Amino acid sequence: MAHHLYTTEGFILKSRPAGDADKYLYIFTRDFGLVVAKARSVRNIYSKLSANLTDLSRASVSLVKGKRSWRIVGSDVSLNIYASLRRMPEKVLLWAQFLNLILHLVNGEERDARLFSLLEDYHNLISTRNFAPDEITAAETLAGYLLLRELGNARDREEYDSLIRKPLFSEDSIRDAKRLSGMLVSDINEALAGSKS
Repeated sequence: MAHHLYTTEGFILKSRPAGDADKYLYIFTRDFGLVVAKARSVRNIYSKLSANLTDLSRASVSLVKGKRSWRIVGSDVSLNIYASLRRMPEKVLLWAQFLNLILHLVNGEERDARLFSLLEDYHNLISTRNFAPDEITAAETLAGYLLLRELGNARDREEYDSLIRKPLFSEDSIRDAKRLSGMLVSDINEALAGSKS
C-alpha cells in the first residue's frame, strides 16, 4: 500500500533514542503542529539524515504517516540553530527553554500557523539582537506570555494591549515587557499552574 508523502518545515524540539540506531523526534511543524516521528538508523554513523535532524534546529522534513505514528523519510536542514548560536550560550539557553515550554504545553497534532509564526519571530529576535542583561529576561518573559496567550492559557489585561498591538518582539514591546515584568511573571506562573491541574 502506498503512503502519502508530506513535506513541511519544522522546529526540532527534542529527540530520544529508540532501539540500536533509531530516534524519535518531537517536531513542531508548520502544517501539522506537534508531531512525534521516528527516524530509522539516524544514529548510525553513515546516516544521511543525522546532520539534518539535530535538536533545536529548523529543518524541512518529509514524513509518511503510518497506522500508529509518523516516520521521517527525508530531510534538509534549514538552519542548525545550535551551531549558529554556539558562541552565545545565553541565547542557546533562551531558545532551548522556549522549545521545552512548547513541548510541555502543546498537546497533539493540530496546525497552528500563529504559533509557528511566533517561533519564527522569537528565533529571529534571538539570532539578530544583541541583548542587554535586563532585555534577555524581558524577551523571555514576553515570549512565555505570548505562547501561553496563543494557547488560551494566559489572561488578557488592558495593560498588555501595547504588547499585543505592536509588532512581536519590537523594541517597544520588549521595553513594555520590562516595565510590566512583575505582572507578566505573576500571570505566567498562574497560567502554568493552571495548565498542570
